[in-house]
Amino acid sequence: MRPRLLFLAAAGAAVPSWADGVDLLPLARGQTTEVPHAYLFWGTSKANATVRWGNWKLMGSVLYNLSKDIGEKKDVAGTNKGKVTNLMSAPTKELQRWAPPRW
Repeated sequence: MRPRLLFLAAAGAAVPSWADGVDLLPLARGQTTEVPHAYLFWGTSKANATVRWGNWKLMGSVLYNLSKDIGEKKDVAGTNKGKVTNLMSAPTKELQRWAPPRW
C-alpha cells in the first residue's frame, strides 16, 4: 500500500479500488505479527527504491542491519555483498508493476 493510501486507511476513509499493495495497519497497530510479504518495497522509481527483508534494509547501495543498528548509522554493504546483490535484484519484478507517480 502506498504511503498516501495508508494514511487514508488509517483515517478510516475508503481506499480507492485502483490502490495496490497490502494494508499494513494491523501490523503497525500490533494486531498481528504476521508479515504479509518476505520483502517490503517503497519509493517512486527503480532509482530510489528501498527494500526491506527481515532485519536488512537497502536504500540505493547503502545497507543497514536493523537488528544491530536501528538508527541506520552504519553502512554494512562492504561486508555483506551477497545481501546487497540479493536485495538489489529483489525489487526488479515488483517495480515493473508499479504505475508511474501521478504527480
